Amino acid sequence: MVAQRKGNTISKAIIHLIICIIICGCDSSNTKTIVTLHHTTPTSIEDAIQSSLEPDIKYSITESEIVFFASQKDIKGTLELLHFLDTGPALYQLQFKSLNKNNYSTHPAPNTLTLLEGQYAYYNQKNKINRYKIKRRNKQQSLLTIETQSKNSAQNQFILMDHNKWIEIQPATLNKKIMIKIDIIEDAPATQSIHKQ
Repeated sequence: MVAQRKGNTISKAIIHLIICIIICGCDSSNTKTIVTLHHTTPTSIEDAIQSSLEPDIKYSITESEIVFFASQKDIKGTLELLHFLDTGPALYQLQFKSLNKNNYSTHPAPNTLTLLEGQYAYYNQKNKINRYKIKRRNKQQSLLTIETQSKNSAQNQFILMDHNKWIEIQPATLNKKIMIKIDIIEDAPATQSIHKQ
């Protein structure tokens, strides 16, 4: 009888150990962090997501959500990256000024233009249409695109600009240099939703 009790005790211990392993294993695999994006699509930033994750962390993508099979603390860097990437469009002010104080032009540039990030703003000159578009590169810089169309030609300029600093450029439409500056008037906050399951 004593041997039988030892056998029962060992069997019970093994069963309890198996149950603990199953419970712990299921618990860790069921930890999910779900991020809902509002201003960008997960597929458009998938390369950035992959490069920010540890190789053993798995995820899946739906139309507007990313499901990470990990806790928030395990993907902290990725969540910070998504916070930056999923921001709404910012409102910018583009300012122009001439290098020559006595500048008299029959086709002057505007003094200021208001630009919504990612959308074109138009400025028409005689026989020319100018389109300006801004896209943020990081917290300190944005890329300005100037497209000029006339009857006979179309020209594009791409200018990487530091925020709130005057730079000297020569627009494709002018034969002289001018100063321009870009400022963020209103920065849209990130609005992603994060919850865990």
